[in-house]
Amino acid sequence: MKKVLIALLVLIAAYAIGAVVLAVANGQAEGKVVSEQKQLLVDGDMEASGVGSWDQYHATASKVAGAAIDGTQILHIAYAGNAVGSAYQGGFTVGKTYRMTGWARGDGTSVPEVRTNTGTLWSGTTSTEWQQIDTVFVYAGNGNFQIGSSNFQSVTYVEFDDVFLTEYTGDMTNADQQILTDGDMEKSGTSDWGNANCTLAKLPGGATDGERIMELTGTGSIPRAYQNVITIGKTYRVTGWAKSGDGVNRPAVDIGLGQAASNSAWYGTTSQNWQRVDVVATALNTTYVYLKASESSGTVYFDNILVTEYTGDMTNADQQVLVDGDMEKSGTANWTSVQGAVLSKEVGGPGDGDRVLRLTSSSVADPGAYQSNISVGSRYRMTGWARTDSSREVHFGDRLDIDGCAAVTVGTDWTFIDCTFTAIYAASRVGFSSSATDQWVEYDNVLITEI
Repeated sequence: MKKVLIALLVLIAAYAIGAVVLAVANGQAEGKVVSEQKQLLVDGDMEASGVGSWDQYHATASKVAGAAIDGTQILHIAYAGNAVGSAYQGGFTVGKTYRMTGWARGDGTSVPEVRTNTGTLWSGTTSTEWQQIDTVFVYAGNGNFQIGSSNFQSVTYVEFDDVFLTEYTGDMTNADQQILTDGDMEKSGTSDWGNANCTLAKLPGGATDGERIMELTGTGSIPRAYQNVITIGKTYRVTGWAKSGDGVNRPAVDIGLGQAASNSAWYGTTSQNWQRVDVVATALNTTYVYLKASESSGTVYFDNILVTEYTGDMTNADQQVLVDGDMEKSGTANWTSVQGAVLSKEVGGPGDGDRVLRLTSSSVADPGAYQSNISVGSRYRMTGWARTDSSREVHFGDRLDIDGCAAVTVGTDWTFIDCTFTAIYAASRVGFSSSATDQWVEYDNVLITEI
């Protein structure tokens, strides 16, 4: 039953379309995640009686009682004299694309990680709460897939459960609605893209799938590639992948705005790892979609850029459990404050609508808001957007304390959250970690559906 449940959750996440996407892996290059029979790990659900399926490297692996979702056991990976340690399985193919989902947690000191010998694929936090893993990657290791930590200290440990690994096809969701030409970057040349103050080239590679990516090298002010394909006044959603090529440039994507990269609808970081693009914007000034670099010289890369007209409809809205989950009502009567949170509606939103729900702390720890609308024992998916006035941990879930299905640190930019949980309490909650007066977090387009 466990594997069937996990497979269903993965498939639901992979085919979700509209105003919700999984922050790391879902969206434009969603990929058809194959069925449970395609699970590539042995004992990924950790329910075997021992650890015979898991080799150990500078760590001690054991099974202990517990469960992230269901079942009776989890994999406990403990310090064994080295800061870097893991449990691992082999047999994976260099160059293939995989998707991994699952759950991990720290012990308050060590950070759980998913790794190959070439580097980290996913990294959690030291939190002892279960953290959801969902990542898509092109395998570039030595055949071994590792779960563990790189900051073990004496007597520390990390734990994993329900780790599901499958080959990923990378099919583009909504590709039939794609507005761009060559948005997947699979053509051999760049003739579909105009360019200003830059040179464009196609190189071997792929953020999640395919054989090519597009390189943009700056030669002057506001280097940018573009296509003249949109309409002023209309709203669009852009998803895809981008990264810095030199550790200095920041990639950017914009709708209808040919200004500096920092003013763009989506503005990436200097990371040379692939970054997820997912933004909704209205074309205000021009009819162009722009891919940009932040510096007048140096490189950035793009792949699988999908532009679709955006209706603002919430996926599965007909199954929505919350009242006023889109936060468009003028007041907060449908939400009940907890831990002294001051509730208000503010103007704004991550892409559509006119209002968001703000929770302001009044010096009581872990303020929140909830609705009594779910059933104990039933399983739910909760998605939505959050941002804070600084940088702090926000919470989704069903409990009236800080626990829940997601605890994610977000900053002043809107961040998408996607998690699943089995209800322990008959109330769904949003909130954040704070005990300082006047700190706040905002939520928008929160959707809860029974799965």
